[in-house]
Amino acid sequence: MPNQLNRSNNQNVDCQNDESSKELIDKVVPEIKPKDRYNLAYISFFVLGMTSCLPWLFFLNSQIYWKYKFRNTTLDKFESTNNTSSSKLQNYFTAYLDTASAVPYSVFVIVNIFMHKWISWRIRVIITQLGIIMLFLVSTIFVKINTDEWQHLFLKITLITAAGLNALGSILAGTIFGVVGHFPPKYISSCSQGLSSSGILSTILQILSLWLSTGPIATGFMYFLIGLFIFLSSFFSYIFLEKQEFFKYYIKNKPVNKKSIYCDDDTTSSAENNSVSYMKILFKIWPYGLSMFITFSATYGVFPAINTLVKSEAPSKTEWYQKYFGSVATFLMFSIGDSSGCLLSRYSTWLIGKPGLVLTLSITRIIFIPIILVCNISDYPDKQLPIYITNDFIYMGLMILFSITHGYMWSALFVLIPRVVDSKEQEVSSSMLTAFLGVGCIAGAIMSFFYLTLL
Repeated sequence: MPNQLNRSNNQNVDCQNDESSKELIDKVVPEIKPKDRYNLAYISFFVLGMTSCLPWLFFLNSQIYWKYKFRNTTLDKFESTNNTSSSKLQNYFTAYLDTASAVPYSVFVIVNIFMHKWISWRIRVIITQLGIIMLFLVSTIFVKINTDEWQHLFLKITLITAAGLNALGSILAGTIFGVVGHFPPKYISSCSQGLSSSGILSTILQILSLWLSTGPIATGFMYFLIGLFIFLSSFFSYIFLEKQEFFKYYIKNKPVNKKSIYCDDDTTSSAENNSVSYMKILFKIWPYGLSMFITFSATYGVFPAINTLVKSEAPSKTEWYQKYFGSVATFLMFSIGDSSGCLLSRYSTWLIGKPGLVLTLSITRIIFIPIILVCNISDYPDKQLPIYITNDFIYMGLMILFSITHGYMWSALFVLIPRVVDSKEQEVSSSMLTAFLGVGCIAGAIMSFFYLTLL
């Protein structure tokens, strides 16, 4: 035991001597840092952040394609194209997709926290991107395959693919944000901006595909090909980024934990980390965690499962009704509002020290659920609830308010949580908050089936 203490003391002295020598050298010979030429690293991190969410968003935005694939095939071609009533598979598909996406995403967000012990970040980034490309390629091929005779089997394949894409996406997101943490703040911001703008980009690309294509199959094929091109570009941009001196410099020059008794940064045996009490942290953050749960369960209880059923007040033969209403009024409005809410969350400091008010604001958002349920869901079979909101512009305004409050609340919670815990507890508290987020997504996806029965 004394020998071990002596070795530890010697290592500590060596670390201090090394740090002193490094500081002296830095004063005499200024360190020359490589430059990010043409902002290529900045752009690459933007694309990588965007890629982590895009697979699910591409699936989600392809509503016209999915509705065609799961239409009532017992009708003849003319009737199936012009029929105003929806099949059961069409009505429930988005709820199935939401559930199949929420569960693996939430689980693997937590799994990724422990994955670094066994799998390096480099392998995780490469494998997840290749996995996303392969699964998305399979989905693109299925666009051209006639699945009318085996719709239920195709549904299972689609949901398994969606689950795999979300599991891989959650690992990629967690890993990329861990890697970009070694870089200056503007690169972290670039990654975050890529993540937040993915919804707007995917919706605009869907609208573009609808405009250029001649039918649901052509739209789906064009849209999925664009997605495949983006994912391939993201993979090659990472391979290129990895070879740059700028990238190598910041990855190798990790910040040294001066409180550790070891010089090796990969050894995380800090006395502070060992002293963290999970129950104590949970007691501090439970109002914020509950707020996160309520925010996401309220949002994903109706979006997208219920919102995709809302129809335009325009005549059914118009292109606005058939093509663009869902993409513009529902998905584009939600993406713009969510991104705007995230930007507004930087002004959430007025909520510091007011957990009761934070919880009240998240509970207040539940009012959106009954309002959305009485929107223009006119072709739902055995409709029970009355329809009070039919105007397209009122619905679009409702979606903006709904999504802005969503984006503001969840972003503000991540801003507030470091203010209520000690510095050594911040990493664990953020992980706990992410767990509440995941459970909220799962609860919302399950509740969407209940809301469908109320319609």
